[in-house]
Amino acid sequence: MNHRSAPIEVREKLSIGKNCLCDVLCDLKQATCVWECGIVSTCNRIEIYLTADQGDSLLDVVKEFLSRWSGQPPEFFEPNLYFHKQPDSVRHIFRVASGLDAMMVGEKEIVAQVKEAYEKAIEAGSVGSVLNALFQRALRVSKKVRTETRIDAGAVSVSSAAVELAKKIFGDLSDRTVMIVGAGQASEQTLKRLVDQGAGSIVASNRSYEKAVELARTYGGSAVRLDDCVEELARADIVISSTASPRAILHKDQVRGAMWRRRNRPIFLIDIAVPRDIDPEVNDIDNVYLYNIDDLKEIAEANVRRRRQEMVKCDRIVEREVSSFMGWLNSLQATPVIRELHQHFESVRSEELERAMSQLPQLSDDVREKLEAMTRRITKRLLHVPTTRIKKVARQKDGPLGLGWVKDLFGLDQDGKDGREER
Repeated sequence: MNHRSAPIEVREKLSIGKNCLCDVLCDLKQATCVWECGIVSTCNRIEIYLTADQGDSLLDVVKEFLSRWSGQPPEFFEPNLYFHKQPDSVRHIFRVASGLDAMMVGEKEIVAQVKEAYEKAIEAGSVGSVLNALFQRALRVSKKVRTETRIDAGAVSVSSAAVELAKKIFGDLSDRTVMIVGAGQASEQTLKRLVDQGAGSIVASNRSYEKAVELARTYGGSAVRLDDCVEELARADIVISSTASPRAILHKDQVRGAMWRRRNRPIFLIDIAVPRDIDPEVNDIDNVYLYNIDDLKEIAEANVRRRRQEMVKCDRIVEREVSSFMGWLNSLQATPVIRELHQHFESVRSEELERAMSQLPQLSDDVREKLEAMTRRITKRLLHVPTTRIKKVARQKDGPLGLGWVKDLFGLDQDGKDGREER
């Protein structure tokens, strides 16, 4: 399930923390039909990837496991589940790792989350050759998508758009002072992003001075009372304002005075408040860059539209990689058939050679060795083309059907063999 198929109140009940993920994987692998398993669990999704020998009943196994793990009856989450078999399951994880299935298209965090899920599955010993290849390929596809397209270009949230603009105006943020006026969620999120990008000193101002002190302490800055914030404009390079004031708190004359005191150095004003905190006429002042929440949303939405246009290119890459992976996956089914074919030919060769040798007792050991080598070469040459063609057939979409025809053609018998390895 993910953010589209299930609301937060359902996802949070089934969420699996990273600290217990290994134990959960070991528990799931105990199911009789499960060979390999991996789990991607984030705030937006919980997805279980499995290889198994009972595809038709696998969904019931997963439902029972999720019910036992979460303590919720299956009917609580059943309507929110989606279920894919290959090649759709392969396509899905490639799109997830590439950020194409994310709430915010192109987000980069999911790559690290998929990688962590893979590492936890390795630690738990729950992945084998197929899921190892699947997760490794998913991470490579993600890199390919981001390298060959612009799916992650441009900010796609109000806070990230603000930070993107700040970097365009100032370049390096390390010597810039950020002042936050008001302590709304959006303004604090913007402040955090600026700090993450290396912003220098922080000044916090709020109607509740205690809240300003708390915020300043969190980000290693200083606090001022709301009535004094106008005086601080002269030393602030970036101002984030988000108060609950019913009318503007910063006016053109106040900002013009601050610009005179700061010798007309550029200042970036981010007004996230509704109603607006900063008089729009402020934008008429030279070297003052004022953006309100609608401006930032427009920038973010334009970037989202550009990302969606890039998805056509991304999906082409994904489809090529799905086809390649499915060819590899199908080719695994050729291995037991090729092994049986070689064993069959070797059995015939050794039987016929032994029969011939028994009728020619006068042959020297040297001649016998040469005959042995010659018949092996003949067998190898006879099998070369069939082996190559079998591998080619297996990589095709209907490869398994072709392998059945090969077995019938050569009279190969699978009875008595361990079907688990062959699958």
